[in-house]
Amino acid sequence: MEYQINGLDQIPEVAGEILKQLEYKLICFEGEMGAGKTTFIKEFVKLLGTDDDISSPTFSIVNEYDTEKGKVYHFDFYRLNDEEEALDFGIEDYFYSNAYCLME
Repeated sequence: MEYQINGLDQIPEVAGEILKQLEYKLICFEGEMGAGKTTFIKEFVKLLGTDDDISSPTFSIVNEYDTEKGKVYHFDFYRLNDEEEALDFGIEDYFYSNAYCLME
C-alpha cells in the first residue's frame, strides 16, 4: 500500500488506517531527509500504546520501544554503507522476532 501525506494533520488518520490494514509487521518508509518519516513513526508507535520517548535512531541505527502490542524496533539505515552492516548487527533476528520493524 502507498499513501501520500500532505500535512501534519493527516498523520494520525493515515497511521490508524495503515495499522488497521497491515498484514505484516515489517514496514519500510521511503522519503527524502526531513520528509517526516520519523514524525509519522512517532504517531504510529503511539497508536500501538506506548509512553516511550520516540526519536530518530540515526546514530544508534535501531531504537526499541515497548508498547501494549509488544516490542517495536525502529531502524534508520541512513548511515549504513551496505547490507553486510545490517547483517552484522543481527537484522535478521529483529525481522524474525514477530515484533513491528519500522525501517527508514
